[in-house]
Amino acid sequence: MDARRVCAGIVTFNPELGRLRENLSAISPQVSRLFVFDNGSDDSSAVRALVQEFPCARFLPFPENRGIAVALNALARAAKEDGASEVLFLDQDSVSTPGMVAGLQEAAGLVRASGARLGVVGPTVHDRNLGFSNAHVEGEALVQDRRDVLTSGSLVSLQAWEAVGGYDERLFLDWVDIGFCYALRRAGFVVAITSLATIDHEIGKRSVNVLFPAWVPVHVPFTFRDPEGRQALFSENYPASRWEDKVRSQTILQDEFKGTDDGRFLDFSLLCTFFRGTALEPHGLENLRAMMRGRKEGKAMLGKERGR
Repeated sequence: MDARRVCAGIVTFNPELGRLRENLSAISPQVSRLFVFDNGSDDSSAVRALVQEFPCARFLPFPENRGIAVALNALARAAKEDGASEVLFLDQDSVSTPGMVAGLQEAAGLVRASGARLGVVGPTVHDRNLGFSNAHVEGEALVQDRRDVLTSGSLVSLQAWEAVGGYDERLFLDWVDIGFCYALRRAGFVVAITSLATIDHEIGKRSVNVLFPAWVPVHVPFTFRDPEGRQALFSENYPASRWEDKVRSQTILQDEFKGTDDGRFLDFSLLCTFFRGTALEPHGLENLRAMMRGRKEGKAMLGKERGR
């Protein structure tokens, strides 16, 4: 399959220009077109100047930050108008490995060959902060179904994107990718991860607090396993505003997927978010207040939608 038929889309907001240059340099040889949607950066002219150094890239400026879902939908529409059937999404500070797009397309072909409808396939994710992969295929499989995958590095079928109405623009930042994956699965599309492609990514400012030895027989909640089988308990180190956004988004999605397996998982995840933000993070009390605001805001948005 020809990897050059794919468009890539990157959302920027006050990016670190050196990392963005690395990002653009890594992905531009792998795609036919690259769209950069700037979500109201303070110095959008600097971002524009950098993007214009790459012949296949197009700069799409927006005067204010409307959130990641609005930006992703704009990028998907641009890719569709450009004639692409799939779009690869990247965060501004992610770095694609050589051959990543080809690997993702090979994985997409395997899904389709099985008779399934592809929604999105994501790569193995190497977290620069943790120093190991925290999203990867279990065992020897090349492709594996997942409940959700990260936006960055994900190859999205534009047919599937259109079928589910795109990304939920009620969500600003957190859980945008998860809500989209749940919508895909509800509509009968496959959400998958593959070992055929890898991306170098940074999820927040995570730092490992405790490493449980590999011989610990049970899974410790809120941990990821490192390559040696140890379980890493980490802090997200997000500001309180991010915890507010997380809970607001989860509240909206909890209502959207009520009564489904994903909805029940959201019920549990919301409790976990409150526990992590309060007990496992710095400034737990400040985070708790922010999460309570997020819960109230989410409920208010839902009430407004219903005319209450």
